[in-house]
Amino acid sequence: MGDIARLSPPHTGSLWDPMTGEAVSGALQGKRLKAFVSTYSLWYAWEKYRPDTELIAFPN
Repeated sequence: MGDIARLSPPHTGSLWDPMTGEAVSGALQGKRLKAFVSTYSLWYAWEKYRPDTELIAFPN
């Protein structure tokens, strides 16, 4: 598995590759998550683009 971070949501019982969306072990091994469009943005840029956005912060 190398140095790649894997995701393991407790409700699936499987280990997922976040880059490919494929389960690499567990009951769902070989299955692939459905892809969806997303974006990465810095807050100052996003706020200019979408000033109506509400920022939600979760406690540590």
